[in-house]
Amino acid sequence: MRMREFLAMCLLFHCTTGHIVIKRHCRLHKRMVNPHELLNDFAAIKGAGTGGCAQKNTGRSANHAAGFYETGGSMPGTGTGAETKPKASSDKGCDVNTKCDIKSVITPGDPKQKSSMIAMKAAQDAKAASEAQSAAGQAAAHHIKLELAEKAFQSAKAAEAALMGKQMMVDQLEQEVQEADAVVEEETNSIHHTEANMNAAVDAVKVATQQFETISELQKTAKEVLANIQAVALGTQQEMAAKTQLLEAARNRMGLLQKQLLSAHDDYEKTKQAAYKAACAAVEAKQRAGPAFSSYYIF
Repeated sequence: MRMREFLAMCLLFHCTTGHIVIKRHCRLHKRMVNPHELLNDFAAIKGAGTGGCAQKNTGRSANHAAGFYETGGSMPGTGTGAETKPKASSDKGCDVNTKCDIKSVITPGDPKQKSSMIAMKAAQDAKAASEAQSAAGQAAAHHIKLELAEKAFQSAKAAEAALMGKQMMVDQLEQEVQEADAVVEEETNSIHHTEANMNAAVDAVKVATQQFETISELQKTAKEVLANIQAVALGTQQEMAAKTQLLEAARNRMGLLQKQLLSAHDDYEKTKQAAYKAACAAVEAKQRAGPAFSSYYIF
């Protein structure tokens, strides 16, 4: 963007500089009408000669004034304008380089007629001067119009250059605005995605919080159940220890009873053997005693 602004300023400066150079060049060729030239055209009236010389000079003055503006305001011999060839005088009696012959122009006669002729010639010269002045004014106006048109053209070129610079700036700004719009749209979409992700994360946090609360309740219940189980296990362990002691006591008593049973069984066998021996001895004694003791039985 800065490069385009720099190029636009260079173009505007170049057009402005060209306008100033052309303006200065036009000022070098600008010349004002010299009134002394018009007075020289009437030298025949002021001097000794009149008539054809004055009329010839009047025509030359008009042509000279027209050529003055057509050549850019330069006088013959000045070297600044276009050179014009001197026109040969068509009047044989009044040459430019020679003095007018008064006798050939004005013949001796009545002074009143001479005065009338001078007045008529003066009126003609004044009319010719007025026409020359009008032509010179038109030429000057045309030259001024051309100069103003040139200035307007240069101003238009400068305005066009400025417009081109502004157009480049506008195009650059429009491009930057489009890029900024694209960035804003991209960032907006990114914000929407981030917002959606944030909402999903919030929902996940809520679900996780609910699960954590549920797990916390389950953990609390599990702790209570574990405490109960531990209490039951402790009671069972104590009961098992007591029953183990009872079992050990029962086992000890059973061992003692088994020993007593064995002792009683041995005693029984011994008593049985003794009783058997006693019965046998009694039978033998009966047999030895006779039949009176036959009804006596020993079990």
